[in-house]
Amino acid sequence: MIEHLSSKRYETSTIDLENKNNSQSLIVEFTGRNKRVLEVGTSTGYISKILKDRGNRVVGIEIDEEAGEIASQYCESMIIGDIEELDLDKYIETFSIDVIIFGDVLEHLRWPKRLLEKIKKYLTPNGCLVVSLPNICHGDILLNLMNGSFCYTSKGLLDETHFRFFGRKNIFNIFNMCGYNIRNLQTTTAPVGATEQKINMKKIPLILQKFIKALPDSNVYQFVFEAVPCKSPTNEIVSDVDFNRLLGISVKEYLKDRVRQCYKRESAEL
Repeated sequence: MIEHLSSKRYETSTIDLENKNNSQSLIVEFTGRNKRVLEVGTSTGYISKILKDRGNRVVGIEIDEEAGEIASQYCESMIIGDIEELDLDKYIETFSIDVIIFGDVLEHLRWPKRLLEKIKKYLTPNGCLVVSLPNICHGDILLNLMNGSFCYTSKGLLDETHFRFFGRKNIFNIFNMCGYNIRNLQTTTAPVGATEQKINMKKIPLILQKFIKALPDSNVYQFVFEAVPCKSPTNEIVSDVDFNRLLGISVKEYLKDRVRQCYKRESAEL
């Protein structure tokens, strides 16, 4: 049996809706007002409450019974159970949900592709998913991997309960396969060296820092987007990284920095 840690550990006291570098505020913005919403993984309902205050009717799903009971006060109805095992037909009518929220949920699932395929039947004709996912390609994770370490933490990019991991390419691939168009993709960011992965940047050579920081999405903490069911998805193809070009740029920037440092030292000695 899989052990489930308490969902209450994700509880946050406040959500600053003006802070657009926050996945929760973006989820609220994308969801909008006066919708019928299915929020998968409510925890204690800190997002459900805001959605309710904005005129939305929320159906909650939560695996943690204690957290779900707290969240139920903000929900039209609460379903306690594992989203991958529940028979949702017992609780939700087809074509009845305007927005389904997966806020940092899919990475916790064993088979997210199966769920994405079966959940779409509950969306109204103009309905969509609102999704946030942590970025496995953040520079802090890359640097730890180069140091021979895959660092699980209690929360964050490598939450110890994550089963699946996503970079930009993986996100587009799985949503293409499941029949969704991705729209309005936005990101939250955290500088390399500033996440819970605890990289000591003083130990990282400057030229390697510059190369890692030059990589696409190296400062992206989470991807947040809408996904719309589509029989023939037209999502963009994410290009391969041009490593030669990025390495060349990084070396040039490194050499420029060294020249500037030498010039400063010589000027200070005059």
